[in-house]
Amino acid sequence: MQRLLPINLVFPPAYAIFAFVIWKPFILSSNIASREDIHQLYQSLTMAIGDAVKHIPFRDVCMRDTRGFYDIIAADTTDSEFAALLELNGLDTHLKSMAFIPLRARLFLNAIIDCKMPYSAFTHDEGNRVSGHGESKALRGENDSKQGKLIRALDALQPAKFHWQWVELRLLLNEQALIDKMENHDMSLVDALRSSSPSSERASPSENEKVFIEIILTRLLVRPDAAPLFSEVVHLFGRSLEDSLLMQAKWFLGGMDVLLGRKTVRQRLINIAETKNLSTKTQFWKPWGWSYSGGDPVTNRGEKKNEATFLEEGEVIEEAVESKKCAKGSQIDVEGYNISQQHVTEKAFIKLILPCIDQSSADSRNTFANDLIKQFSTIEQQVKLVTRGISKQTGTASSIEVSTNKSNSRKSIRGASPGLARRTMAPAESVPPSPAALRASMSLRLQFIVRLLPIICADGEPSSRNMRHMLASVILRLLGSRVVHEDVDLSFNFKQLKRDAELVSSIASSEIYRDSLFDRLLLVLHGLLSSCQPSWLRSKTANDFSGFDREALESFQNELDSMQLPEIIRWRIQAAMPILFPSFRNVISCHTPSVPVGALSVLQSSIYIPESCN
Repeated sequence: MQRLLPINLVFPPAYAIFAFVIWKPFILSSNIASREDIHQLYQSLTMAIGDAVKHIPFRDVCMRDTRGFYDIIAADTTDSEFAALLELNGLDTHLKSMAFIPLRARLFLNAIIDCKMPYSAFTHDEGNRVSGHGESKALRGENDSKQGKLIRALDALQPAKFHWQWVELRLLLNEQALIDKMENHDMSLVDALRSSSPSSERASPSENEKVFIEIILTRLLVRPDAAPLFSEVVHLFGRSLEDSLLMQAKWFLGGMDVLLGRKTVRQRLINIAETKNLSTKTQFWKPWGWSYSGGDPVTNRGEKKNEATFLEEGEVIEEAVESKKCAKGSQIDVEGYNISQQHVTEKAFIKLILPCIDQSSADSRNTFANDLIKQFSTIEQQVKLVTRGISKQTGTASSIEVSTNKSNSRKSIRGASPGLARRTMAPAESVPPSPAALRASMSLRLQFIVRLLPIICADGEPSSRNMRHMLASVILRLLGSRVVHEDVDLSFNFKQLKRDAELVSSIASSEIYRDSLFDRLLLVLHGLLSSCQPSWLRSKTANDFSGFDREALESFQNELDSMQLPEIIRWRIQAAMPILFPSFRNVISCHTPSVPVGALSVLQSSIYIPESCN
């Protein structure tokens, strides 16, 4: 029966009693506190709130609807009112801050979770549930302390406890916002308390929330399995944080290193963590969720690393065959592990961003879609350069190699190995990306394009400028490029990779080659050019798309006809495009047809006029 009571009836009295207990040193002076009746009142209230946080029905009511629980906490103005009283009494800033850091709401949440009151309300010796160690509750502004709390809380996220863990994260951010406003913005305690609690209608996130987004992105390196939980945390924190994460993803994907495939998602996240001094180590050692049946690749790699033998420069060994086999085995193991880790991080990044696309504002989705199309256009321009480079390289590779050997044969006597030619390394920016890197970059962005396809097809701009027309044009040119339609052959020649057994197993488990890039681009092109939603889109709205105008379709057809493609590729692209029927013009003339005079004379001579009968 007690569990059926509403939270707005049960929670406020307990929250007020909790405030009186933890704020006793600030409320009661030494003279008043020494009175027997006041002491008995304090003892009674302490026992009452201590029993309440242990009472299972009360805890169930508070934890049943944590959204309502947080809304009541955010709407409570007791903290700011009490801060105003402290300022009237002229207390020291450090003493006043001790009453609110950690926040009363976070202490109350900890009391409910731990089923006990804080050890000492005045010194705030609160036990940290996540790390297992006590933390100093003095006013701190250091970035490592603030980031460490958030990182430990993120690493401890698990589905069974998520209903209250997101509230703890939100209160941690509120607490850090309060510290930041008091230290860096020279704001009074009352104003800082009033502005630290976020509003759902706020347009832009705070600086602490922007740092929190960066922490979430870098924690994908350690907790890729928690990407759905990270996404749900962002959703619960409000629309402004979702839009900010989407814009952060736009900036992340638009970087030239990630765009052209020079760096994987994992490598770029590591660079961001190093630049921002963010930790990439696990802060929470306990396992969570479902058990992992496979072996630890790091441990296996470390064991095999000790077994491998490496040759120093200039070292000669007679049993070269055995050494090559051993070195090759360790190289395959490391390469397979790196590929697996890169794919896991990329998959986690996709799982983090896709829900934000569904739940963010329309303006953010349109901006993200428009930028993705521009990124595809940049990749398409790079594909042209790579295709030209491949065609030129086949004709000039042999001549370059001969000239290089001639120029370096004289220099090899002076130093290094005589058989090695010295080559000047070009900077990374000038080296064109590999076709495989460009295909991986397109595959990553295609995951988001498919989710944004209803928005792209609903663009109402003129056909020459709308997102649908631009994306269809870019995808058609990509399908006609050698870099993309070679991917069809790669997908069918998967058995050739079985020479490296461990590398193949890691790739197969990550489902990289489940569908070729050509097939997926072909599906998107068909969806863009179609006038009805494809079944694979699985969109919630059943509204059909407006068809392309005939002029645009004719330009696409002419562009396809001008491409030099294998016949099977041309047939498949043609099958995805709409059928253009020839237009017949039926003209009806309102004038009598002109008949030659000669034809009339012949006709008159052949006419027989019978005599009239009386």
